[in-house]
Amino acid sequence: YGRDQIGLLTGDLSVNANAPVVVMTTEVLRNMLYADSPALQGLSHVVMDEVHFLADRMRGPVWEEVILQLPEEVRVVSLSATVSNAEEFGGWMQTVRGDTTVVVDEHRPVPLWQHILVGKRLFDLFAYDADAEQPRVNPDLVRHIAHRREADRMSDWQPRRQGGRGGQGRSRFYRPLPRRR
Repeated sequence: YGRDQIGLLTGDLSVNANAPVVVMTTEVLRNMLYADSPALQGLSHVVMDEVHFLADRMRGPVWEEVILQLPEEVRVVSLSATVSNAEEFGGWMQTVRGDTTVVVDEHRPVPLWQHILVGKRLFDLFAYDADAEQPRVNPDLVRHIAHRREADRMSDWQPRRQGGRGGQGRSRFYRPLPRRR
């Protein structure tokens, strides 16, 4: 393909809007449908990635409007890695769009790596051992959290009040840090 063959339309950006393939937000497509935009003449396919947004309280109605308002002859491909009710969704698509095929594939071609930010440090959530069947929680993460808990516990330590210093009870060698909120 190439740059002259691909366009991009968002609410803020328009790049090569008349290209044969245009990537756009669902909201832009919905607005084009309602405006009967000439740019949609000859539209043959719409690929809706992240179609699980149909379940989103705020954006879901826009996705539904697009699916319902697209001309009958436009083929719709809906993609989602997280939709849990694919068969039910397929049944609804069959009702509103006609002939529908549901394809479910559990294989993940690109591994999913989960991370966690603790303070200012980023850790892999899991450690993967070649000989283990299941990943285990990253031991470096566990040690770091334990160390932070101990440091927090120690920062809460207060010396006992002792007489002889005007009742202040504070050592001149130790000054407690202000409490975190």
